[in-house]
Amino acid sequence: MISNIEYLINGDDIAIVRKLNKTKMEETMTPLQRVRNNQNRSDFMAYIYDLYDRSNAPIPKRNTYTGLAELYAKHVGMKEIERQVELWHDEKTQEQIKAFNRSHPVTLESDET
Repeated sequence: MISNIEYLINGDDIAIVRKLNKTKMEETMTPLQRVRNNQNRSDFMAYIYDLYDRSNAPIPKRNTYTGLAELYAKHVGMKEIERQVELWHDEKTQEQIKAFNRSHPVTLESDET
C-alpha cells in the first residue's frame, strides 16, 4: 500500500484526492455513500481551484488543477484534508473551512516569485 506521503511526493493530485477516500471506511460504504463521497471530492477540488484563483494563475498553471491538492496539503496538512473532504457535503463544515482559509490566506505561487 502506498502511503499519503508517497502520493504527496509524487505530486499526483488526482491520486491524492483518491487516496483521501480509499480508506477501510470506503470498503463498507453503501452505493449512495460512495456517490456522495465522489461528489464531495469533485466539489472540494472545485473549491480549492477557486481558492488558489487558478482562472487567473500564470501560464502554465492557469485553468488547471495540477498541483492544487499538494499545495493545499502543505497549507493544512493531510489529516485535515481527509476530514474536510469527508465532511464537505455539510454546509456548516464548508463555511468553517472557508472562514479558516479567509483568516489564514493561502500564498499563491505567483506571489512567491
